[in-house]
Amino acid sequence: MSNLRYVIGNILKNNIALFIALILAMLTEALMAISSVVTIVPFVDIILNSQSDSPNQITKFFNNILNYFGLTGNYLTFGLLFFFTNLFKALISIKVLEIILKIKFQIIKSFRMSLLDASFSSQWKFFNGLGKGKLMNSLNEELNKISDLFSELATTASYSIQILAYLVLPFLFDFKITILVLILTLGLLLPFIFLNRILLRLGKKNTEAGNFVIGLINESIQAAKIIISYSNKKRNLDKIKEATEEFNTTAIKQRILQSLSSNAFKPTAILILILIFGYVGDIQSNLTYLAAIFWSLYSALPLLAIILRSNLRLATYFPSFEQYNDLKIKAVKFKYNTGIKKIENIENKIHLKNLSFHYDNKVNILENLNLEIKKNKITSIVGKSGSGKSTISDLLLGLQSPQEGEIFFDNDKINNIDIEFLRKKISFVPQDPILFYDTIRNNLMWAQNNTSEDDIIKSLKLANAYDFIMTLPKKLDSIVGERGSELSGGERQRIVLARAFLRKPFLLILDEATSGLDKISENIIRDTLKELSKSTTILVIAHKSKIIEASDYIYVINNKKIIEEGNFENLKNKDKSFFNTLNY
Repeated sequence: MSNLRYVIGNILKNNIALFIALILAMLTEALMAISSVVTIVPFVDIILNSQSDSPNQITKFFNNILNYFGLTGNYLTFGLLFFFTNLFKALISIKVLEIILKIKFQIIKSFRMSLLDASFSSQWKFFNGLGKGKLMNSLNEELNKISDLFSELATTASYSIQILAYLVLPFLFDFKITILVLILTLGLLLPFIFLNRILLRLGKKNTEAGNFVIGLINESIQAAKIIISYSNKKRNLDKIKEATEEFNTTAIKQRILQSLSSNAFKPTAILILILIFGYVGDIQSNLTYLAAIFWSLYSALPLLAIILRSNLRLATYFPSFEQYNDLKIKAVKFKYNTGIKKIENIENKIHLKNLSFHYDNKVNILENLNLEIKKNKITSIVGKSGSGKSTISDLLLGLQSPQEGEIFFDNDKINNIDIEFLRKKISFVPQDPILFYDTIRNNLMWAQNNTSEDDIIKSLKLANAYDFIMTLPKKLDSIVGERGSELSGGERQRIVLARAFLRKPFLLILDEATSGLDKISENIIRDTLKELSKSTTILVIAHKSKIIEASDYIYVINNKKIIEEGNFENLKNKDKSFFNTLNY
C-alpha cells in the first residue's frame, strides 16, 4: 500500500491538470452510463406498447421533454436517443483513454529522467554495484510496467465509477434482483483473489529474468569485436537464447493467468444473469424495466471482469516499481557531497593529504598518500597496473570519496567546493576513448558548446588529428559510428584529446590517454602538453608513456604508497630505481 501511495503521489505531483481533466471525464462517462440505461426504457416501452396510452413514468418524462421541443416520442426518436447516448458515452470513453495515455507517457518521461538525474548525481560506486542489466532494464521495460500500473489503476477507477452508475438504476427498478446478482458475482470473484500471490511471485521472477536478458544483450553488443574475433558467436547467442526462453516462459504463465480471469468470468456472469432472470418468473409484465436492468448489469459485469484482471495485473507490476525505487534510493544514498564554493582556477597547487581509499572489499588500494599537483606544471603518477593510479583521478573528480585524508584545491577542501562547477573547469581523458554516435564536430562541441571554428581547428592540430580528419569525405561532419567504431583506436584517442584541449580547462587529467598512439603522435602530444602547461595544470597517469619525459615532477606508486618521487632525469639515473623497472 505504501508503494501504491508513493506511485500515485509522484504521478499527482507532476500531472495535476491532467488528473483533474481525467476525473471530470470519468464523471461525465459515468453520467452517460446512467443515461444509456435510462434511454433504453422508452425505446423498449415503445416497441412493446406502441399503441398503449399508459406508458411508464420514464417514457412520460422523455415524452414531455420531446414535446417541449416540438418532437414526438416514437420508435425512431427513442431509438436515435438511445443510439446517440451510447455514441456520446463511447466518445467520452475515448477521451478518458487519451488522458490516461498522456499521463502514462508523462510518467515514463518523468520517472526515467528522475532516475537518470539521480544516477548521474551519484558517486561511481553506484554504477559499480549494479547487477547485470538492472539499470537498463529499469529505464526501459520495467518503467513501461510502472506506467502500465497507473493505466490499470486509472482504468479500475474509471470502470468502478461506471459500475456504480450502472447499479444505481437497477437498485431503483428492482432491489432484490440486483442484490442477488451482486452476491453471486462476489462469490464468483473469490477463486480469482488467490491468483494474486501466484502473480506476484511470477512478477518478481519476470523482472529478474528481464534484467538478465537485457544485461546479456548489452554486454554482447559492447563486446562484439572480441566475440567475433574469438569466433564465439554461438556461445553468446546460446546464452542469450536460454535466458530469453526462461523470460518468455515466465511471461507466458503471467499472461495466461491474467487472461483467465476475464475469459472465465464473463460467460459465467452472463449465465448468472440468465438464471436469475429465468427465476424471476413473470418476465412479460416487467419486461420494460427488466430490459433496463439486464442492459445495466450486462454492461457492468464485463467491467467488473476487467477490474478483476487489472487487480491481478497490479501484483505483477509492483516488483518493477520496487526495483526502480531501490535503484533511486541507492543513487540518492551515493550522491556525491558538494559544497558551494566555485573554483575557477588554483593559485598554487592541489594537495592530496594522508589519503587512504578502498572499495567495498575493505582492502586499501591507497594508503596514507601525500602528493602535490602544482599549478601550470606537468605532474605524472606512474606505477604498475592495479596500483591505484586511476583511482586518484576518480577522487579528484569527486567520483569517489576517500575513507581517510583530505583533498585540497589550494586551501579549499573538495567537500566545500561546488563539484559540478569544478568539473566544468576540468578536462578528463580516460584510456578508453569514448565518442558518441554523431559527427566529429558535435563530439568536439559536446565538451564546449559555444566555440569557434578556429578553436576547433586549433585543438585538432594540437592533438595531431586535423590532417587525418581533412582526408575524410565529410571531414568534420563525418559520423564516427557506435562508440567511434568508424575510426581506428589511435584516431579516436586523438579526437578525444582534441575535445579535452577545446575546453581550455585549468586542470587536464590524462589517464593512460596516449596508450593507443603511434610514436610520432605521442611525441607531438608530448610537445603540445609542454606548451599547454604554461597556462594549464596537467596530471598524467600512466604506467609507460613518452609523455612522462615532459613531466616536471613524477610520483611512483607501488604497494599502495608513493615509493619514489622526483623529475624524470633524477629517477632515470637513480641506482636500483623501481621507476626503471617500468621500462622508462
